[in-house]
Amino acid sequence: MRPPALLKGPRDAGSTTLETVILFPATLLLLCAAVQAGLWYHARAVCLAAAEEGARAGAVVDGSSYIAADTALSFMRRAAHGIVTDSGVIATRGWNEVEVTVVADGLSLVPGWTPHIAETARLPVERRT
Repeated sequence: MRPPALLKGPRDAGSTTLETVILFPATLLLLCAAVQAGLWYHARAVCLAAAEEGARAGAVVDGSSYIAADTALSFMRRAAHGIVTDSGVIATRGWNEVEVTVVADGLSLVPGWTPHIAETARLPVERRT
């Protein structure tokens, strides 16, 4: 009769293969999720930078909402090439404040899903005194 320690050996055969089959897709899923989060975060940062740049251009004494929108779109064309698939700008300039909102669709690793990004920047309008 064999000792009980020897009986455990053959029952563990193939466990490494099974662990690999389970862990490999989970590892790939985590890696893709990390890359997707990085893409979203970078696109969000670029959209916020474009909104802030447009707000700065629109907040000057002789600025306008047209100048703010044009500056934000120009920034998006230069900085967001290949990062976002579609972008638009909404700029309003009131008596006291200029507001620029940049909306864009980010890149996605998941087919059929597009992350929507909207970032807004507000600045007070400069005045001559």
